[in-house]
Amino acid sequence: MTLLTHMVGWSLFGLGARLWHLGIQQRPLHSGPIAHAVAMGSFAGIGYFSYGYQERSREILADIRSKVSQRQEERTERAKERVSQVKAALDAKKANNSAEDE
Repeated sequence: MTLLTHMVGWSLFGLGARLWHLGIQQRPLHSGPIAHAVAMGSFAGIGYFSYGYQERSREILADIRSKVSQRQEERTERAKERVSQVKAALDAKKANNSAEDE
């Protein structure tokens, strides 16, 4: 989602909260238009900061995922090396045993 949609969505949520507030108080919904604008503006600010937080979180998670995948690749390479070393040792042991048997 873009920054604009985040801010518009949160500002509409703020408007809804303000209208709900007036409904609970049983006041006319069109009373205090400045308060409507203040509620929408403050919630748009919340949307702005939540968008920034979400983007920073995505960057951090992408970095962590790349590090984890790199570590997994290194571990698989080390495991393959160990397997090849064990196979070589077993082959050498078999060759040694067959030479002793003869």
